Amino acid sequence: MKKSVLLVSLLAVSAAMFAAAPYPETGDQSVCASTQPYGVEENAGSTYLWSITGSASDRTITPGATSGLISVEWINKGSYTMSVQEKTADGCLSELSTIAITVVAKPVVENITDSKACSGEAIGSELPLADKSGTAITSWTLISVDIPTGVTADAGNVVPGTTTDKTYISADKYINNSGAVANVVYHLTATVGSCVSDEFTITVPVNPVVPKPTIYHK
Repeated sequence: MKKSVLLVSLLAVSAAMFAAAPYPETGDQSVCASTQPYGVEENAGSTYLWSITGSASDRTITPGATSGLISVEWINKGSYTMSVQEKTADGCLSELSTIAITVVAKPVVENITDSKACSGEAIGSELPLADKSGTAITSWTLISVDIPTGVTADAGNVVPGTTTDKTYISADKYINNSGAVANVVYHLTATVGSCVSDEFTITVPVNPVVPKPTIYHK
């Protein structure tokens, strides 16, 4: 009985000394410019020494709850090497563990104001093919559409969703009975690879309905 208790105690101490991996993935990484968490399996009494190549302006490192955890705000695109080394309570150092990290810039798409559309006719607007840097966009996500008072959307208009078709909103139609030009605003994001842009807008001015002329005769 005493041997069983001792065995259970040793297993409990072993589990406490070797914590589980903090995150599921290992190895090299490709990420968008964003904040990412990193960590190691920590041994009791040890501290962990982190370093990243590049300049301080490329990233911001924030310590975690323990020395085995950090988060990194990746600011500039590029290739970096992250290293970590364990230092035991006795001052002994492990070999360096390193991974290569490729940071891809988040796509930036500027707001667009399209040419005027006629009431009841297809707006003809196309989604932008590239971001501000000229990088090709792989897909777009329509989040919502702002439709002003006095304007009615056609029943066949597109609904929010993700598309790879640049003409996704081209056939949309609006009836403008407001008596003045009214702006319909599409809210979207663009994706390049696995990186998603901040929200941008496409504004389509819609002309008011043209009154039907009256035919006069003698």
